[in-house]
Amino acid sequence: MPKKYIPKYKLKPLSAVIPINCPDLDRLVAGTTICPDRLRVLLHQIYISWIFNEFTYKKQDNYFHMDGWVTLSALRLKVLLTSNYTRYEKFLEEKGIIEIKHSNAGNKSFVQNGRCTPYRTKPSLLIGTGKRKFRNEKITAYQALVGVHLDKKNLEDHVYAADTLKLNDYLPVHEKMYAMFNDFYFDRAGLSLFLSKVESGEIKVKRERTKGLFDAELLTEMINDGSVSKPVICNFGERFHSVFTRLPREFRHFLRVRAVDEPLCSVDIANCQPYLVSLMCSHPDVIQNLLPEFKIVLEKVKMVPNRTRRHFLELCSKGEIYEFWRDERNLAERDDAKDEIIKQILFSSITYEQKKSIQAKKDFLRWFPDVHKSIEVIKSITEIELPIMKEIFLDKYGNFGGRKYYHKTISCMCQRLESRMIIHMVVPTLLKREGVGPFLTIHDSVVLPFSKAEIAKNAIVDCFAALGIKPPKIKIDVYGGIF
Repeated sequence: MPKKYIPKYKLKPLSAVIPINCPDLDRLVAGTTICPDRLRVLLHQIYISWIFNEFTYKKQDNYFHMDGWVTLSALRLKVLLTSNYTRYEKFLEEKGIIEIKHSNAGNKSFVQNGRCTPYRTKPSLLIGTGKRKFRNEKITAYQALVGVHLDKKNLEDHVYAADTLKLNDYLPVHEKMYAMFNDFYFDRAGLSLFLSKVESGEIKVKRERTKGLFDAELLTEMINDGSVSKPVICNFGERFHSVFTRLPREFRHFLRVRAVDEPLCSVDIANCQPYLVSLMCSHPDVIQNLLPEFKIVLEKVKMVPNRTRRHFLELCSKGEIYEFWRDERNLAERDDAKDEIIKQILFSSITYEQKKSIQAKKDFLRWFPDVHKSIEVIKSITEIELPIMKEIFLDKYGNFGGRKYYHKTISCMCQRLESRMIIHMVVPTLLKREGVGPFLTIHDSVVLPFSKAEIAKNAIVDCFAALGIKPPKIKIDVYGGIF
């Protein structure tokens, strides 16, 4: 007798997210050779692309996103669904479950240099009795799991790099950070109860739109069963982007560590972005060692007269810049001050000014003239002086936008400085200290059990002090008290 087939990979069932009103896929494919789990894979890809755009500030208000459209790569779909992937998309389209954009000639539309096609879930399938528009189902078919596994591996190996983003390679420290992911999980029951109270109005959350909260809930099930993809390191700011960095902040209250019976907390830098800008303005020589690719920028900053930078640095390092700005500008809330400083002053374009930002910039110039001048210097650097702009500051089509992209220099510098401080200084320090792990990094913060908070706080302070610069104020926020 022939030997029993031995699967090449050991794969466990994975969670897929599909429309809440989607018909029974197993019953729908009866009498065909269509694999229902591969249909779930395609529907899940549409969901994943949409939900991550929902938490991207620049994409969430785009009409394309608001109408439910996402773009999926044919290259990836061939791996996920076989080379004959069109039979699966056509099946779902004919059954009225998805829509595909077509040209006037009736052919599929293509965007992003012809590599991707726009898809969306049929809007009528996303109308539920409450605010939840999706549901979880399991993928168990081995061949469907193999497709997901190979797609995940290709992403990790950067096989799709030319088709998606230009990504930096992993370093050993990134691998060690990724290895700790499986220690974290979500209290699904607690999260569902919280969202039910938000839905009923019993709990008010401080955000303009809440729909992303409900739509993202099902991502936590993927985290719990290990369905999430490996994190990526972006080329722009060298940030370690994972599903944890993309989830709503409120979800962190329901994050847990396996076999650890204590609340988690966030240890992070107060006023982080203004503080990093203050370091670039006040200590360009020190920062130049951390950002050597921006030497020309920091050399120009050194030429700006230094009169009020110390005051700005002092406010930022104490974590008081937003309160100072709120009081000086007679603003109602601290968040209003934060919004003005971040969006209208530090990282805004100098080629486009909104009317509402004119007075804010005048007041900033009055209080911090040399900081204002330093920021203008950074935003005025050209691609002739800083050629790496043309490699990093690209639009979704891979093109450099010229003068209208010059302001991106300061945000790129801030993100890379943050990453090199946290990932390349703080994380190695924590990894060397016995018993600290597991922990997560979410940009400028470290998430770990509360009993380890002081160790993380001291590690951050020590790393800044070792550079000879004034350390920032470190905040410790305990999770679990959202009710």
